[in-house]
Amino acid sequence: MKNKKLLASFLLILISMAWGGSFVAQSKGGAIVGPFTFGFLRFLMAGIAILPVVAIHSKRNKAAAAVNYSSRELIKDGIICGFFLAGTSAFQQLGLFAGTPSGKAGFITSCNVLFVPIIGLLFKNKVKANVWASVVITVCGLYLLCVNEGFDVRLSDAYVLVCAVMNAARIVAVDRFKDKTDIIKLACVQFFSASAMLAVPTFAFEARDISSWWSTVNQGSVWMALLYASVVAGAFAFTIQNVAQKHVDPTVSSILMSTEAVFAVLAGWMLMGDILSAKEIIGCCVIFVALIIAQLPSKMHKNKDEI
Repeated sequence: MKNKKLLASFLLILISMAWGGSFVAQSKGGAIVGPFTFGFLRFLMAGIAILPVVAIHSKRNKAAAAVNYSSRELIKDGIICGFFLAGTSAFQQLGLFAGTPSGKAGFITSCNVLFVPIIGLLFKNKVKANVWASVVITVCGLYLLCVNEGFDVRLSDAYVLVCAVMNAARIVAVDRFKDKTDIIKLACVQFFSASAMLAVPTFAFEARDISSWWSTVNQGSVWMALLYASVVAGAFAFTIQNVAQKHVDPTVSSILMSTEAVFAVLAGWMLMGDILSAKEIIGCCVIFVALIIAQLPSKMHKNKDEI
């Protein structure tokens, strides 16, 4: 069981690398085609990309299939997760599109580590003291890493804050649904439902002229950004996340995945030639210290509702 937790934690950090690397693609692609269009196409392509995984998984797990998970429950849970996924994508893209700098956006988005235990309290979950401490330390590290200017509250910042809340809610939702449904099929339904929801604002605001819209979308740079965001940071990352979360509690999961901000900065350094300042390097170190603290055993009495 311990080895499974360690492997799951490593996988969550691995997908955070994928998400961090996609930040450049997401910013550039969204700026070209629009925030809603990028999310709509990204999750549509991710849903298509995961279909072979669903087929292989179902074939190899006939015993699990015999349990006969309720299709109605699967669709309902997938739509709920898809709603939060669509909201996370839309509000993050809107915030970036409206002018929030990427560093500040990364900090605000990663504050979902605060909202996960808070939302968990609504379900009467208990949170270990060392996890609360790691949450505080993580936020401090993210501040050092990402915030390079005065934290003035703007409408664009509010969009990204909503994104952080939606992402935290999605993490909690996946955790609550993980034991009563097929997790791979849940990811598939999540992608298609998120795409369907984002299709509404896409065609209402950004694709009124279909011909002009398609000309904008049909560019090599856009397709490259979409392929990376949908397959690597979409189908692969979100599926691995759903599987890994079966072995890691939701608050620790959110802390591990908050390293997306670290890898976003590293990706900018490697791909864009950005230079890490001493302050940013210290922020990276602080975050990794927080991850270690989060994994330490707690003296608090453990029970099934503790996270």
